[in-house]
Amino acid sequence: VRARLRPQTNRRGELVVVVQETREQGRNRRIAERRILALVEAAARPARRRIATGPSAGARERRLSAKKRHGTKKARRSDRSETE
Repeated sequence: VRARLRPQTNRRGELVVVVQETREQGRNRRIAERRILALVEAAARPARRRIATGPSAGARERRLSAKKRHGTKKARRSDRSETE
């Protein structure tokens, strides 16, 4: 939980929430307490698993065309060395 809250902490490791929504200190404090509670609950919830996806059709096409260009370049090199 602490690792997931690290971006919201200061150098001393304190979770800092600043609220200035109202002119009343008490009401702002209650809002801040609710925000802290929500942050901690969200950090305690397990992260969703990432669903692995395959490469897109365009990415696949770019990769294959790059491979073809690279192979053509190498084939041209071997042709030159045989004729010399």
